[in-house]
Order: sequence, then structure tokens, then C-alpha cells
Amino acid sequence: MKLLSALRLGLAERPLISIVGGGGKSSLLLRLGEAFTAAGRRTVLTFSTRLFRTQLNRVDHVYQHNNTWTSLATHVQAHFADTEAPLVVVGALNPRNDRVEGLSPAWIDRLLTLPEVDVVVVEADGSRTRPFKAPAPHEPVIPSRTTHLLRVVGFSVLGKPLTAEYVHRPALVAALSSQPLGSTVTAETIRLVLSHPDGGLRYVTPAMQRPIVVNQVDDETMLPAARKLANNLLAAPGEASVLLTHLQDSQNPVWEMISPSAAIILAAGGSERMGRPKQLLSWRSQPLFLHILQQVLASDVHYVVLVVGANAAAVEEALPAVYKLDSRLQVVVNPHWQQGQASSIRRGLVALPPAVDAALFVLSDQPAIRPELINALLQRYRETLAPLVVPRWQNRRGNPVLFDRSLFPALVKIQGDQGGRVLFPRYLDQAAWLEWPDPAIWQDIDTPEDYRKAIP
Repeated sequence: MKLLSALRLGLAERPLISIVGGGGKSSLLLRLGEAFTAAGRRTVLTFSTRLFRTQLNRVDHVYQHNNTWTSLATHVQAHFADTEAPLVVVGALNPRNDRVEGLSPAWIDRLLTLPEVDVVVVEADGSRTRPFKAPAPHEPVIPSRTTHLLRVVGFSVLGKPLTAEYVHRPALVAALSSQPLGSTVTAETIRLVLSHPDGGLRYVTPAMQRPIVVNQVDDETMLPAARKLANNLLAAPGEASVLLTHLQDSQNPVWEMISPSAAIILAAGGSERMGRPKQLLSWRSQPLFLHILQQVLASDVHYVVLVVGANAAAVEEALPAVYKLDSRLQVVVNPHWQQGQASSIRRGLVALPPAVDAALFVLSDQPAIRPELINALLQRYRETLAPLVVPRWQNRRGNPVLFDRSLFPALVKIQGDQGGRVLFPRYLDQAAWLEWPDPAIWQDIDTPEDYRKAIP
């Protein structure tokens, strides 16, 4: 997956991206420079803190400014008149420690005001090559116009001891995570530091996008453990996305992007063809809607919305108390259920938390849906970020279908007794397909005859 897609950076934006943390900041800065350049965006790469001169050996175009804004602006203009390559801007060299000064935050902000510059990417703190860190009181040095704060952590630190060998400023990490020095760095350690206002969120503003980048996921065998880490990180309030990366791969540096997902169970219909409430049909000694809810809750979705309407009181009465206590589940009533399925889709989408990136619509009359299918759809989405992810068997589409948040505005405009399939003619050519080895994705129950045939 490409970096700009994973970060949802539209080409119309003029971002200022600040990178903090450890385990791949410089690599991420360079990969972003390459990605923006390939997209035709004139990009300046810079640093707001000191760096070792040897770090500049990886780049071709470096300008060491002479402390006057006019000369810097003139050089930037001349550079992009001559080439599309990213320009790295640094300050003076200190020969005593072989370090190069960074730019002041005010100057970095001004870079984005130059008409020749489309993007600015800044490495905003140091980690002394360690994969994990906590910021000192003077860090990070983030320009005020920052639009995206990328917090980087190296996956290699997981399971290592909390010592200076693996962690920059281990005493600060220990304090923020309330664990002793020398203990094992766990997913909880990383989450507590990255989500702490004196840790990874220091100087963040509400307007900033702030994805987490878990780098050093160097091969596919690491992905299961990296996904567990990502889901742990997303458990912190306000976290919206985690990228799993191997930034040494210049062509496809992102394995996948994991973000909050939801399933919306549509259980509001009047069951006219059935002649009695489908939601309450007996299935494996329990109401059908409850069986489907169990399957959904057993999957990897982060949130579940159960939309009820006709027979809402009976459905809610049949819902065991233990489910009502599940923080992932929200039951909402669609008072306009007679207007058709589209009204339930709108009601479900409105109930979703703002951070949700993708939603599956699960029908309450498809008892053969399993957690494995839902998880496979989620995984296909995380690898592609396609606007639609559709299961199919023998070249025939089935359910449930996953929709990216970019389609939510179109979904809420649907009217009548229509579902998301009304959008297929416009977006199916962009869909990611999930080949599924089971015709159960076709099965639904609409009539008494369907029910008799489906009873296990």
C-alpha cells in the first residue's frame, strides 16, 4: 500500500507534517518526500531539532541556509524551477559535535507560505536511533501550522527491557507508563506513552490528524503480533488509525492501515413476506437477531450498531442484559422504519463514532454469516482501503458489504426501500473483491419457505 493512501492525504491539501517518536522517523520523512514527488507535489523536507551530519548522506538535494529568510526563499524558488526532487533544508553545522542545526518552527511555518512549496515534512524530535522514546520537556518542536502529527514507534521494541539500550529516555517512559525500569516493554507500555498528553500527544491540537506508525514490521510473520499491538493502541480514546509499515521497502512501505470499524445490523423491517417478525424467529434455540448479533460481536469490529424499528420493544426485551453492558454495542430505534431500508442505514450511520473508517451492513435475516467472513472483509479493506469490499462466490456477489467512510455521505442520501447496492454502478469498478468459498453469503430468509429450508 502507498503511504499517501494510507495517510488519506488528498492531493488538494497543502499539509505540514511533523514526525515524532522513534524507530524510523528519518526513513518516513524520506519516503514521504518520494511519495509526494511522485504525485507531482513540490516538497521541502526539514528538521526542527539537531541531527547528525551523517543523516544527510541519504539525500541528494540539501540546502544549508545562512540565517536569512530571503536567501532561503530564493533558493527554494530556484530549486523547484530546476527540478521536482524534494529539497532538504537544514541549518548550520557545528564542527565540534558534527551536528547540523534544524530550522526554527517559525521558519518552517513560513516555508508553506511560499507559492513554490506544496508540502512540508519535518522531523520534530530525536531518538538516538532507539525504536521507542518519551519526549523531554523541550520536545517535540512542532511548527504551529502542523496539520498531521505522525507518531512513530519501532515494532522491535515490543518485548524488550525498558532500558537505555532499547528506549530513549527510559526513565520518562517508566514514569508515563507507571512501570519500573528494566521491566518488559508491552503493548500497554507503548499505548500509555503514545496516548499521554506528556508523551506522544504533547503539543497536539484538536485540528491535527495524528496517526500512529508502527514501523519495523519487516516481514509477514510479524503481522499477527503487529495487528494485536495496533488494536491495543486504538483502544486509547481518540485514536483513529495505525499504519503497519516496513519503510525499507520503497515501493510498498505500508502493509496495512488499521482503523476503527463498525458493523450495522439492520433489524428494523416489518417482515411482511414472512408474516411474523423475522428478528424473533427461533434459531438454534434463540431469536434469530441474537444469533446474528453473537456472530458479529465475535468478529474484530470495534463497534456494533443494532438498528431496530418494527417490533423494537420485543427485540429489546429479548436482548439479554449482558449484551446491553457491552461497550461495543449500541441499540438504536428507527422510528421511520416504514420508509424502507434506507432510513435504517441513515440511522445506523448517524450513531457511529466519528473515528469509524469503515462500516459493514449486516442483514438480520442472514444466519449463515460468520465472524471469519467479517474478519476477512476487514482484512481486505485494511490492505486496500477500497471504497467497497464485496464478498463473492462463483462470480456472484453476496453480503455483507463493507463501505469506506468516503461513501457515507452518499449512503445517507439513499431513499426508500433500497440499500447500499444502489451505489454499486458508480463504485463497483473500484471495489476490492473477497473470493469466499461458501454460498452462505447468498442466503437470506424472507418467507416461511425460506425459513423451513434454512433451519439447521
